[in-house]
Amino acid sequence: MLGLIAIVASYLGISMQTLLLGLLIGYLTYFWITPILFTARRAPSRPKWKGGDYKREYVRGSGKDIPCRNPATGEELPGAKAYTPEEVKNARLRASQAAKDWSQTDFTERKALMMDILDWILDNQVLL
Repeated sequence: MLGLIAIVASYLGISMQTLLLGLLIGYLTYFWITPILFTARRAPSRPKWKGGDYKREYVRGSGKDIPCRNPATGEELPGAKAYTPEEVKNARLRASQAAKDWSQTDFTERKALMMDILDWILDNQVLL
């Protein structure tokens, strides 16, 4: 094992002691400090995020029909409707308001939400 460390150290142009110190610091950071910093959660001020309602109908466009085809087979698929300029404007306004709301949250709140989303993704891997 020390032979391998000596080879790596000479390849990197550093001493064995420097390489071993770097490995020790990396080990301590990954296994001791990271869990302390990144697993402790503060309850968000909003209720825990439980995932989107993937079964509900989302807002669909009401404009012109957009034909859809499977590029591999040429099979015609159910078409979609384009969004009207008014629908696009409303979507932009909703997104703008959501961005303002998000900008008012602190790091701890954002971290809690992202961890909730991570939990949901891990719990629902089969669905995804």
